[in-house]
Amino acid sequence: MVSRYAVDADIAGASTLPAAFYRDAAAWEATRERVFARSWQWLGDVADVAAPASVSPRTLLPGLLDEPLLLARAVTVDVLGAHDPGVLSASSRARLSAGHSFSES
Repeated sequence: MVSRYAVDADIAGASTLPAAFYRDAAAWEATRERVFARSWQWLGDVADVAAPASVSPRTLLPGLLDEPLLLARAVTVDVLGAHDPGVLSASSRARLSAGHSFSES
Protein backbone atom coordinates (compact mmCIF):
# COMPACT_ATOMS: atom_id res chain seq x y z
CA MET A 1 0.00 0.00 0.00
CA VAL A 2 1.11 3.61 -0.12
CA SER A 3 3.76 3.96 2.62
CA ARG A 4 2.29 6.94 4.46
CA TYR A 5 -0.67 4.83 5.64
CA ALA A 6 -0.17 2.09 8.20
CA VAL A 7 -2.44 -0.69 9.34
CA ASP A 8 -1.61 -2.34 12.65
CA ALA A 9 -1.59 -6.13 12.29
CA ASP A 10 -2.82 -6.43 15.89
CA ILE A 11 -6.55 -5.78 15.84
CA ALA A 12 -6.33 -4.35 19.37
CA GLY A 13 -4.10 -1.57 18.05
CA ALA A 14 -5.85 -1.07 14.73
CA SER A 15 -7.81 2.06 13.93
CA THR A 16 -9.79 3.50 11.05
CA LEU A 17 -7.72 4.86 8.19
CA PRO A 18 -7.64 8.65 7.94
CA ALA A 19 -10.11 10.31 5.57
CA ALA A 20 -7.23 11.37 3.30
CA PHE A 21 -6.68 7.71 2.38
CA TYR A 22 -10.06 7.57 0.66
CA ARG A 23 -9.26 10.66 -1.44
CA ASP A 24 -5.68 9.68 -2.32
CA ALA A 25 -5.42 8.70 -6.02
CA ALA A 26 -2.16 6.78 -5.46
CA ALA A 27 -3.70 4.81 -2.58
CA TRP A 28 -6.74 4.02 -4.74
CA GLU A 29 -4.57 2.78 -7.60
CA ALA A 30 -2.51 0.63 -5.24
CA THR A 31 -5.70 -0.79 -3.68
CA ARG A 32 -7.12 -1.63 -7.12
CA GLU A 33 -3.98 -3.58 -8.05
CA ARG A 34 -3.08 -5.14 -4.69
CA VAL A 35 -6.54 -5.99 -3.38
CA PHE A 36 -9.17 -6.21 -6.11
CA ALA A 37 -7.02 -7.52 -8.96
CA ARG A 38 -5.67 -10.36 -6.79
CA SER A 39 -8.93 -11.50 -5.26
CA TRP A 40 -11.45 -14.05 -6.45
CA GLN A 41 -14.41 -12.50 -8.23
CA TRP A 42 -17.63 -14.12 -9.40
CA LEU A 43 -17.58 -14.14 -13.19
CA GLY A 44 -20.98 -15.57 -14.00
CA ASP A 45 -23.05 -18.70 -14.08
CA VAL A 46 -21.85 -21.74 -16.04
CA ALA A 47 -25.32 -21.72 -17.60
CA ASP A 48 -24.07 -18.73 -19.59
CA VAL A 49 -21.81 -21.15 -21.46
CA ALA A 50 -24.01 -24.24 -21.24
CA ALA A 51 -23.65 -25.35 -24.85
CA PRO A 52 -20.37 -26.94 -26.00
CA ALA A 53 -18.13 -24.43 -27.81
CA SER A 54 -20.03 -21.45 -26.38
CA VAL A 55 -18.27 -18.26 -25.30
CA SER A 56 -19.37 -15.33 -23.19
CA PRO A 57 -17.25 -12.16 -23.02
CA ARG A 58 -17.13 -10.52 -19.60
CA THR A 59 -15.60 -7.51 -17.88
CA LEU A 60 -14.08 -8.01 -14.46
CA LEU A 61 -15.34 -5.40 -12.00
CA PRO A 62 -16.71 -2.89 -14.52
CA GLY A 63 -15.84 0.65 -13.58
CA LEU A 64 -13.12 -0.57 -11.23
CA LEU A 65 -10.69 -2.89 -13.02
CA ASP A 66 -12.41 -3.04 -16.44
CA GLU A 67 -10.45 -6.21 -17.22
CA PRO A 68 -11.80 -7.96 -20.34
CA LEU A 69 -12.36 -11.69 -19.80
CA LEU A 70 -13.64 -14.58 -21.85
CA LEU A 71 -15.66 -17.41 -20.30
CA ALA A 72 -15.76 -20.37 -22.65
CA ARG A 73 -16.92 -23.98 -22.78
CA ALA A 74 -15.05 -26.23 -25.13
CA VAL A 75 -16.18 -29.61 -26.38
CA THR A 76 -13.71 -31.66 -24.30
CA VAL A 77 -12.99 -29.27 -21.41
CA ASP A 78 -15.70 -28.18 -18.99
CA VAL A 79 -15.08 -24.44 -18.59
CA LEU A 80 -12.17 -22.27 -19.61
CA GLY A 81 -11.40 -18.73 -18.57
CA ALA A 82 -8.85 -16.32 -19.96
CA HIS A 83 -8.20 -12.76 -18.95
CA ASP A 84 -6.80 -12.13 -22.41
CA PRO A 85 -8.51 -13.99 -25.28
CA GLY A 86 -5.23 -13.53 -27.14
CA VAL A 87 -3.73 -16.27 -24.96
CA LEU A 88 -5.69 -18.74 -27.06
CA SER A 89 -4.09 -19.28 -30.43
CA ALA A 90 -6.08 -18.28 -33.51
CA SER A 91 -6.48 -21.94 -34.47
CA SER A 92 -7.78 -22.83 -30.99
CA ARG A 93 -10.28 -19.96 -31.11
CA ALA A 94 -11.43 -21.17 -34.53
CA ARG A 95 -11.79 -24.78 -33.30
CA LEU A 96 -13.66 -23.58 -30.22
CA SER A 97 -16.11 -21.46 -32.23
CA ALA A 98 -16.58 -24.31 -34.73
CA GLY A 99 -17.43 -26.77 -31.95
CA HIS A 100 -14.27 -28.84 -32.21
CA SER A 101 -12.26 -30.13 -29.27
CA PHE A 102 -9.91 -27.76 -27.52
CA SER A 103 -6.22 -28.50 -27.18
CA GLU A 104 -3.66 -25.79 -26.61
CA SER A 105 -0.09 -26.90 -27.33
